[in-house]
Amino acid sequence: MSIGKVKTRLSKTIGDANAMKIYQHLLTHTAEATLDIELDRVVLYNEFIPTADSWPSSKFEKGVQVGDHFGQKVINALQHYFEIEDYHQVLILQPDCPKLTPMILRKAIKELNNQNDVVIGPTSDNGYYLIGFNKNFPQVYADSNYDNCTKLDFIINNLKANEIKFGLADELQDIDQESDLGDWKKLIE
Repeated sequence: MSIGKVKTRLSKTIGDANAMKIYQHLLTHTAEATLDIELDRVVLYNEFIPTADSWPSSKFEKGVQVGDHFGQKVINALQHYFEIEDYHQVLILQPDCPKLTPMILRKAIKELNNQNDVVIGPTSDNGYYLIGFNKNFPQVYADSNYDNCTKLDFIINNLKANEIKFGLADELQDIDQESDLGDWKKLIE
């Protein structure tokens, strides 16, 4: 992750350095939200594994995403963790929600265990901060358009079209624009 490449919509109004600061706080917040939950933690980076980051190596395995676009990266990660690592559940988190808590994550896992094959944590802007699977469903991300793969309604329509049972986790506000910052604005003032 490098300055000017993260939180690009946010950086248009608060600047690249401040957007990076917010992003780093969100990464730390997300990491901390997972620490009290008993599960394997994996962080997949876009291009390379940095030497210093918000994810303690003693608690998080690290790797690099494989694929040309978001949907392909998710398909490849799911294939790897279900078929090679033999996981029975995989949760993918976006580190964009300052109100993410261990309790919300536990509820999402419970929803996934509750006879659903997929759980989605929606955001208020038609995105999602979490998606969890009981097995690999590559058809969910069949569209190669990045914008579609990150939209909640697109994913839900694919789940319904493929008759995949899903549940919803708590809806959260993510930080994409300055108006989304709320109390987090004090970090840059």
